[in-house]
Amino acid sequence: MGCIRAVEKLDGTVSKGWVTLQGEVEWQYQKQDAERVVRRLSGVEGVVNLINVKPRVTPSEIKQKIEQALLRSVETDAKRIKVETQGSKVILKGTVRSWAKKLPKYPIVPATLLGRLAVSVAFRGWGHGAMLLMDALYRTLQHSREVASAGVIVDAKDAAALPFYTKYGFLELPRIERRLFLPMGTVEQLFR
Repeated sequence: MGCIRAVEKLDGTVSKGWVTLQGEVEWQYQKQDAERVVRRLSGVEGVVNLINVKPRVTPSEIKQKIEQALLRSVETDAKRIKVETQGSKVILKGTVRSWAKKLPKYPIVPATLLGRLAVSVAFRGWGHGAMLLMDALYRTLQHSREVASAGVIVDAKDAAALPFYTKYGFLELPRIERRLFLPMGTVEQLFR
């Protein structure tokens, strides 16, 4: 039923094989699904996805539900997590003690080590670093389907580079300074 409502709110226009999608959906996956379906159509050269994601729930409702879930969780120390809202965004800040549960249970497991990603100073702030990382993670995910890999490891250049990786879900490993780990399951979720 939710899918039918989402389709009713979408419009598409075609020009020279390019499809422009417009409209409004409640969830990011609906926006991505619409694009994926259109891309598969015969004769489609490309897709411009201008669909807006507008959830029905308010940020304060999401904040309240997250806080309730954190309080219910035995494994998570809710006092170490702050939930904030900024406009239409809900932001979680802090750390949890159970990050090790995301790591594989075996002492030696295969992982993919990313070489250092770097963007020239002249091009910083343009989103090139994020594009490089997403491309590397996507390729890693594709290869992990043929060669086993429990996750992705990266060595941050310096302490200033750590927040760049942690905002994508990388976890700092305790024994090696500035070494971070991203479970393959998290990589997979990035591309759903």
